[in-house]
Amino acid sequence: MPDFVTLSCPSCGGKLNITNDIERFACGHCGNEHVVKRAGGIVSLSPVIEALKKVEVGVDKTASELAINRLQREIDELHSQRIYLITSSPKPKVSNVFAILIGGGIIIAGYSLYIFIMSHVVDNAGCGFIGISFLLLFIGALPYLNRSKKLRIWQETTGTQLSAIEKNIAQKQEDLEYHRKIVARHA
Repeated sequence: MPDFVTLSCPSCGGKLNITNDIERFACGHCGNEHVVKRAGGIVSLSPVIEALKKVEVGVDKTASELAINRLQREIDELHSQRIYLITSSPKPKVSNVFAILIGGGIIIAGYSLYIFIMSHVVDNAGCGFIGISFLLLFIGALPYLNRSKKLRIWQETTGTQLSAIEKNIAQKQEDLEYHRKIVARHA
C-alpha cells in the first residue's frame, strides 16, 4: 500500500496527499478543515463541520440528560420549600363560629325589625333583641377585621415567597420539557 493517497479537496478541488497517519487536516489551498474517513479500503474526506454536527448532537443529548436530572432535583427542592412555607406559615383563617355569630346577629336584627314594624312599638324586649343582635354582629366581625390585617401581612411575606417559588417551578418545568424533547429527538 502506498504511503499516501491523493484526493481532491471537497471545498476548492485542490489536490491533497493524505498519509496513513492523518485523521484531520486543513487544506493547503483553501484552509478548510476536513476529517479523513477510512472504511473498507476507501478513503474519503468530510468537512469538520459535519463531524462536529454529529458530536454536537451527542453533546446536546448528554447535556439535556444531565439537565433533566438537575432540573428534576431543583423542582423537587422547590416543592419541598413550598410545602414548608405552607405548613410553617398557613394562610390566616377565621373560625366558622364567627360566621355563625354574624349570621345569628343578622337574623335577630331582622326579627327585631319585623317585630318593630308589625307592632309599631319599641318595648324593652325589642331593644334587648336589637342590642343582642348588634353585640353578636360586633363579636363576629372582630376576627374578620383582624384577619384582614393578618392576611395582608401574610400576603406580603409568605404569599410573595410562594408566588416566587411557583413561578420558579413553572419555569423549570418548561425547561424540563424542552430538554426531554431534545433527548426524545436524538433517541
